[in-house]
Amino acid sequence: MPDMNRSFGPIMLSAVLLATTLPALAQPAPQHRPGTAGLFDLTDGNHDGRVAESEGLNFLSARFAEADADRDTALTRQELGDFLRT
Repeated sequence: MPDMNRSFGPIMLSAVLLATTLPALAQPAPQHRPGTAGLFDLTDGNHDGRVAESEGLNFLSARFAEADADRDTALTRQELGDFLRT
């Protein structure tokens, strides 16, 4: 007769690994994000080949506003997570 205590550990480990891996596998593939050059071009508002501090801040402010789903001028972990998955 098999020892139930000896087989319980591997079964539980398998169940935990399966439970934690399946949700990750079910996630949609991330959309293509711009590389360094693409990000630079998006940030360079006047397209002069330089990103001024104001352009960088404007870019970040716009991304923050996009992530702030409820428009309360603050991000929750959920909002940030949702934004990063889009």
